[in-house]
Amino acid sequence: MATKKKNKESKKKEEWRSLCELITHESDPQRLSELADQLLKELDAREKTNNAKNNGRKPVSGSAPARKSRN
Repeated sequence: MATKKKNKESKKKEEWRSLCELITHESDPQRLSELADQLLKELDAREKTNNAKNNGRKPVSGSAPARKSRN
């Protein structure tokens, strides 16, 4: 069952990377806008999934709070 989950996550990763690749080569402004919207939806869904997984847990090791500006 863990393998199915990994395959699904891997497929999602490939999807947003494929969208990024398409965006870099798109010259039609309308199609570029559509691809960008689709990419944002994919990334928003991924963020929601990650937030749900980490709900109530400590931040992942290596992540630090934002630094204060020195200004």
